[in-house]
Amino acid sequence: MNEEQIKNIYKVKTLDMMIDLEERLGHRVSLDSCVTATLGDQKSASGVQAVDWYQNGEIDKVIEYCKKDVDVTRRLHEFGCQNNYIKFIDKYNFLTRQIYVDWKIEEDQNNEDQL
Repeated sequence: MNEEQIKNIYKVKTLDMMIDLEERLGHRVSLDSCVTATLGDQKSASGVQAVDWYQNGEIDKVIEYCKKDVDVTRRLHEFGCQNNYIKFIDKYNFLTRQIYVDWKIEEDQNNEDQL
């Protein structure tokens, strides 16, 4: 990337779904809790397990963990965009709850042209 492209990268809109949910709920929820309740799927492992794999040289397991994590994150985001809600398992009383989200993707041709 050239210097102009690097400057423009900060103009790209981003979304951290977990921060958005924390702000809406007033407490943190896990990605796995949301994926399990909303999609009926789950992460393949925890980040701690991935660190252990890395330290043990089990890079193939780390790669598969990362692929699955990206996949479930993408699918959760798509579900939220299409349905304006996601579900999560409330860690305090183990009930499945639903929360409104406004994660619609707005096409901004200017951002794409700048990168």
